[in-house]
Amino acid sequence: MFIPFVRILKTGFSDFWRNKWVSQATLGVMIITLFVIVSFFMLNGVMGSLIADLKSRMDISVYFKIDTDESEILKIKNNLDDLSQVKNIEYISRNDALTRFQKRHQNDPLILQSLEEIGSNPLTASLNVQANDPTSDFPFISQFLDKNYSNLIDKVNYQENKDIISRISSFSAGTKKAGIILSLILVTIVILVTFNTIRLTIYSVRDEIGIMRLVGASNAYIRGPFIIEGIIYGVIATFVSTLACWMVFKVISPKISSMLLDFSLYNHFVQNFWSIIGIELVIGIALGALGSYIAIRKYLKV
Repeated sequence: MFIPFVRILKTGFSDFWRNKWVSQATLGVMIITLFVIVSFFMLNGVMGSLIADLKSRMDISVYFKIDTDESEILKIKNNLDDLSQVKNIEYISRNDALTRFQKRHQNDPLILQSLEEIGSNPLTASLNVQANDPTSDFPFISQFLDKNYSNLIDKVNYQENKDIISRISSFSAGTKKAGIILSLILVTIVILVTFNTIRLTIYSVRDEIGIMRLVGASNAYIRGPFIIEGIIYGVIATFVSTLACWMVFKVISPKISSMLLDFSLYNHFVQNFWSIIGIELVIGIALGALGSYIAIRKYLKV
């Protein structure tokens, strides 16, 4: 049993090199497909990290009416501190708000001059509230403030932050759908290209197949090399696409890290390297073998 298996392997490699130009086209399409699949997998990690990073930094600012007494604001701060949904609270007095405003616009003399002409501090005191889970806790905190202290509060910017998170989540979901659709299209193309490649291989060795039939070769022995050829496409495409991903992610990772301080695309790729190469290998072999099998069923009548 071992000798026929070795011969099937040798014949599969021989067929692969015999049609090297067509094989290169098949490999090219398969490499692109695997690269796109891995890229969307990594993009999913980037979007997940981005949303988590935004949520961790997200807070709601509670702006009080200008005549609200500081003792009242500190009392509200203490009451919010007692809520299990609240992670952290920062109190910004009117003077602190004015100092921050002046520092932020220190290079804009027109704004500073306008502030001097007013003659008094127009800014209000505020509380910056961070939640343990922004998605579920902020609505509760917002309702708590509105129910108990609406007479003292001028504005709560919860809705603005909620819209930002909602847009990013929608974009992430849309990106996933686009990735799935594009991957399915490329998978279909890979199967069709592999199908045509194996069909050409069958046509080029039709005389040899006829001789093997005459000498009593089994169906498995005749079909085996074509399945092996499809598997070779998958294996080579896996390693080439993995190398391409490694090079691309290493180059663009610093740029992404500059936007996401706690996320490194390259490190994420390295940490999931064996999972990625395993998934690629399974997908590549499956696509190559499936394309070969379909071609064999249609054109190789043994």
